[in-house]
Parts: sequence; structure tokens; C-alpha cells
Amino acid sequence: MNAKGNYSIFNDFPRMLLFPLIFYLVCFVILTFPLILKFSTHYFQDEGDGCQNLWNMWWVNKAVTELHQPVWYTNYLHYPHGSTLLGHTLNPFNGYIGILLQKFLTLGEAFNVMVIFSFVMGGWSAFYLAYIFSRSYWGSILAGYIFTFSSYHFGQAQGHMQLVSLEWLPLFIAVFYLLLEEPSTFRAIASAITLFLVILCDYYYAFYSVMTGGILLLHRGWRRKDFLFIFRRDYVWPIMLFLYLSLVTTGVLVGLFLFANARDPFSAGAADGGLDVMSLFVYGAHWRFGELTRFFWSRTPLATSETSVHLGFSVMFILVYAWVNRNRIDAKHIRLWYGIFIFFFLLALGSTLRIAGVVIPGIILPYGALTYLIPPLRVAGCTVRMAVMLFLSAGVIVSMACTRFFSEFLKSNVLRVLFVVLLVGEYLPAPMNATLLDPPPYVDVIKRLPPGAIVDTLNDKCKAHCLQTLYNRPRLVGYLSRYQESVERKYGEVDEVLLPDIPRNASTLYKKYKLRYILAPADYQPRPHLKLRYSDAECTIYELLP
Repeated sequence: MNAKGNYSIFNDFPRMLLFPLIFYLVCFVILTFPLILKFSTHYFQDEGDGCQNLWNMWWVNKAVTELHQPVWYTNYLHYPHGSTLLGHTLNPFNGYIGILLQKFLTLGEAFNVMVIFSFVMGGWSAFYLAYIFSRSYWGSILAGYIFTFSSYHFGQAQGHMQLVSLEWLPLFIAVFYLLLEEPSTFRAIASAITLFLVILCDYYYAFYSVMTGGILLLHRGWRRKDFLFIFRRDYVWPIMLFLYLSLVTTGVLVGLFLFANARDPFSAGAADGGLDVMSLFVYGAHWRFGELTRFFWSRTPLATSETSVHLGFSVMFILVYAWVNRNRIDAKHIRLWYGIFIFFFLLALGSTLRIAGVVIPGIILPYGALTYLIPPLRVAGCTVRMAVMLFLSAGVIVSMACTRFFSEFLKSNVLRVLFVVLLVGEYLPAPMNATLLDPPPYVDVIKRLPPGAIVDTLNDKCKAHCLQTLYNRPRLVGYLSRYQESVERKYGEVDEVLLPDIPRNASTLYKKYKLRYILAPADYQPRPHLKLRYSDAECTIYELLP
């Protein structure tokens, strides 16, 4: 950074960009080894929601390159009527990049590249944000490590690709802060672009970005003793440009979602998806030695991917140290980042206070009030995911305190090495999921059949997603993260009435729902209106006749 506050990475490219990227890449390979050896044979997520996210990348590529249509609607699921994907965790950013990657990589390899990219770029963007505030190079390297190799990130990496893709969240906060510090056209454009990249990965992260931006605005106004500063001459053009560009990018997507939700509501998220306070202190299931803490996380109501949010005692110790010594630490706005930490901690608790699995009744929490002020938030529900902001805030604070902490508190090299060992041990992840890409023989049979939609009664909803990326034809039903009420009603009839007795309802399925093929278990007993197309020890494929 020069005297004028130029934080451009191009002033010192090897130090500010190249080394951090290589460092986080090497760390990822080591922490997850031998995952990298499965790069071409597996995809780096589970057989549950990971299948859905693999489908997402496949669908974006198909919609753009083959069907030449927007990615936000599909009739390849819930055929023939289709469904909007505005409420679905589509994370189209990964899909768009995947289009380029699939020119020379397989779908699974392209997916894995984006998983690795999210970890590496997430570390770098947190490093850059921390460096802006702390100006401590190695402290900022540590901040990036805390953020991108957090228990939260590895927990979500089991199957939630949209939440793995957290890389643009710190970068938006960084460039928006710089916009408020020294407004310019370039920073206004950069802020709008990074915010759009955030929402192309995940709605949650976009919401957190906007809230953090609001906190930065208030903080800047308080420092200037002028809460109307954005209307001053130096700010009007850059702020208006940022708002305009955000409105025609992020705003359009938000508007379409709100309109779709108002016209045909999406299913609500988890009713009680708040943070258990003790989850910050107790190592979760996705820690390398998570079995030691099963007594805690096995009792929590949420999935283990959501409850793995322990900060680590090494990080907590620095947070306490930094607060006690806040007046002696030479860093910008350390109180701001404690404020952001506390703000998101309170919201992450959700509507119900829970400590060690015990619900504490009679306490009104901020998020409950927020859902009344902003009703569409009821579609979200899983407030524990705000823990991502706790790791980001903690990382920035650690970068601010790191120099003084190591020079004053950990004076000997032995203590410093022990501290690093403790940090790495606390952040050591359990092996990441890797799902084998091994298509069964009947996939090739389905590919060769004449055109027509299929219903898969053999496989679970997640595996059916993966297989669809191989045989490439519409499906009667499907698995989305959120459905509109009309889709749930319409296909409730299919799931509950028609599919349980396909031969009896073959005519309705053929005429009303355009169903042509049925993938069924090997012992499926055919009746009239069904023609056997294929049979083996695992499955049978039937064609419906008019």
C-alpha cells in the first residue's frame, strides 16, 4: 500500500497475489490429501446434495450452450410443466465457469476445479480484506487460512456447493470499504460486480454482504460525524453508479425472486436453523477427530454440516487478547470488526436460543423480529450459516492483533510453534466426501432410446440427479432445494397417487404428463400399457404405450 492508500495488488503481484494463492492451494491439497488423487474419478462432494450441485453445473451448461435459454427455468425436472430455479440453490457462477472448463475437462473434473477454486480464492479474498485493515502481511495470510479452512467451510463442502463458494463475500466487503474510504468510478464498478458475483453463488451470502455494507456505511458516517456523507460532492457520482449497476444486476435477480415468491410462494426453510452457542466451542463432526465430540453434535437438530462451526481455542484466545489490548493495537477499526462479529452472532442464533441442545424459552432474539420486518426471510431459515461472518470477522481481528500477540505474548519460538500446531490441529478437517463417477450399464441404454421423458423409481432423488447428467433427457419429477407451492401441489398428485401404481395410471402419465419411460427395480411386475425395453439384475426399463 502506498501513502495515498492504493491497495492495488498489481503494485506487488508476487507478494499480494501469487504467493497467497499458491499457499492456500498447497494447504488445501495437504489438508484434504489424498483427495487430489481422485480428481478425475470422483467429484468432491457427497451423494446427497452434492449430486444436486453436480446437476446444477450440468444444467447451466446445457441451458446456455444447447437450449440457448436463461438458466433460471427448467422443464428437465418436473416435466412437462417445469419449474423456476429462482428459489433453488443453483449457484450459476460455478456453472458459467464450468462451461469454459468443460471444453477440455469432464463435468466431474470441472466441478472439482470449482471446489478447489473456492477454497483457494476464498483464502485470498479474506487475506486481501484483512490486509486492508491490518497492513500485517503474515497476519493477513493467517486470516485467510482461518476463513477458508474453517470448520464452517469444510462442513459445507460435504454437499453444499453454493455455500462452499464463499470467495466473493470478503472481496465485496473489501472493495466496498475502499469505495467509502476513497470514492472512485473504478471502485464503484468493482463493488457492483463483486456483489453480483456473490449473489450468483448464494442468496445468503448476498444478504450478509448487503448487511455488512450497511454497517460500513453507518460506521463511515459516524466517523465523519455526517450520516449524509454519500450526498456530498465526492461521493454522489460513485455511490449513484454503484447503486445503479447493483440495481440492474443483483437487483434484477432479487426482484425476480421476490416477484416469483409473491405470486407463487416458495417452500420455507428450516423453521429452527439457528446456531447453538456451544457449537462455537465444541469441535464438530467434520473435525478430523470429530468422533470425540459425538456426545454433543449428535444431539443437535441440524445436519452435521451446519453444526460444524467451532472457532477454535487458538483463535478465541487471540480474540480475547485483541479486545483486552485494543487500545494498544495499531490497526484500523478493530472495534468495527468486533461489532460485525457480535451483530452476526446474535442473528445467527435464529429465533430460538439454544445452548448445548437445550432450548432457553422466553428470550426474544433479533432474527425473529427481522423476519417480521422482512417477510421473505422466512424462506431462508438456516441462520446458523451466518457463522461464515464470524470466521471472517475473527480472521480480520486476528490479522490486526497478530504482530503484537506474537512479539509480546508468544516471545519464544517454541511457544509460537506450539500455537501454530494447535491452530492447524483445531482446523484439521475430516476427510472430504468424494463420490465415484461410475455410471451403471443401463445409462447407455437410456441414451439410445427414442426421445421421451423418464421417471426414475429405482434410485433415490439425489442419485437420479447424477444419472440425468449422463443420459440427458427430461424427468417427470426432480429434487430442488425450494419449490413453489403450485409445483408441490401439481406433483404431489404424481408422487402420491400416480407413481405408486404406474401400470394402472399409465394412460394419465402418458397423456397428461408426457411420460414415456420408467426406470424400475428388477423385480417390477409389468401390466398392460408397458413395454419392456431393458432388463438386468439391477433394473428394468419400460416404455409406456398410448
